[in-house]
Amino acid sequence: MVRSIALQLYKVIILLTCLTTSVSGYSQGFFEFSGSHKREAIPFSYHRNLIIIPVYINDHGPYHFILDTGVNFLILTNPDLKKDLGITIGKTIIIRGLGEGNDIHAGILSDLDLAIGNIKGRHFTAAIFPEDLMPFSSYVGMQVDGIIGNDLFRQFTICIDYSRQMMVIHKSNTWKPGKRFESHDLDILNQRPYMVIPATLTTGVDVFLRMIVDTGAGHPLSLEAGSIPQLVLPPGALPARIGVGLNGPIQGVLSRVPLLGIGKTHLQNVICSYPIYTGKQINRPDDGRNGNIGNGILDHYQVVFDYVNEKIWFKKSNRLHKPFEYDMSGLDLISGGAEFRNYIVSGVDPGSPAAEAGLKEQDIILFIDLVPVNAISITDIDNMLRSGNGKKLHVVYQRRGKVEMTTLVLQRRV
Repeated sequence: MVRSIALQLYKVIILLTCLTTSVSGYSQGFFEFSGSHKREAIPFSYHRNLIIIPVYINDHGPYHFILDTGVNFLILTNPDLKKDLGITIGKTIIIRGLGEGNDIHAGILSDLDLAIGNIKGRHFTAAIFPEDLMPFSSYVGMQVDGIIGNDLFRQFTICIDYSRQMMVIHKSNTWKPGKRFESHDLDILNQRPYMVIPATLTTGVDVFLRMIVDTGAGHPLSLEAGSIPQLVLPPGALPARIGVGLNGPIQGVLSRVPLLGIGKTHLQNVICSYPIYTGKQINRPDDGRNGNIGNGILDHYQVVFDYVNEKIWFKKSNRLHKPFEYDMSGLDLISGGAEFRNYIVSGVDPGSPAAEAGLKEQDIILFIDLVPVNAISITDIDNMLRSGNGKKLHVVYQRRGKVEMTTLVLQRRV
């Protein structure tokens, strides 16, 4: 059974869904430009297909927040922020049934001041957890302190340029699209964006799919089999354990969608995951979606979100023809150490190239093809591990204090 490198993060998605329901009654803050500014350019980091932006809280920071259209409430994932900011938790809410059924206690912080560049915000409410339940930092290879989404998107027009790693925030109704932008209708439901796109499925059937546009998802595409009659699990797909839900593991499969339409462009052979819901696991989403589009697709474009006018705009980028590839090693890695440049094997898929090479959980990767991995990011390593079917990588690793070497032969598995 294949283990997803994002295994822990699927559990986080379930937690955030429960949290959003629990805090929906709390008031939302409000952002505004300082002075006469009408736009603000914010550089962002992009690791493992997640957008990370700098945010100041109560004049402290910068802190690093994931930009997530799927989250409509400010989340502080770093429990140390409570001490750093010198603030007191007000009310506590209980989220029941996560994982093994244990209750999760989340503290509510009120009246926070935020700043993103020259954009200032006041009177925000956030949730914070007493322990590190969200392993984003070790996953993306840099410090992550929180998640922000609807608080920004509901007020501004936001342009995301993945190629330049730049987000430009515009005052509503001041951004004007260039000639090469294509517009599509958005449906904003429960403060989340949905759009309809055409696709050709592995069965050869042409369909229109209602998809949530999710900048907090690193994958290209996820589809809900059975959400419409034509959408079925593809034959010959790769079995995958893709997450942990409220009552245990969520199994699924990985495959490819032959054709996906974004305006006048067509994406081919898109990597796609299909969750499989069984037994007491979480229920299928009930918002009418057929799946979600993540950054693995969005980063082929320059994307502009305009919640106020319920529009999304796409402009082709130099990434448009970048092929979709899944990990070819069967190796799951997390990062650690002061600079998140120690890379530890967190899992090995049985029967995978990594298993055949003799790599095991808890091995520490030191070199790949003579490149010292402490000099590169975890995203760079991911790219190396899907760099070509049949490619040989020489891996130096440490196991229980002993340095060893092996050859890893990559294999396209999806």
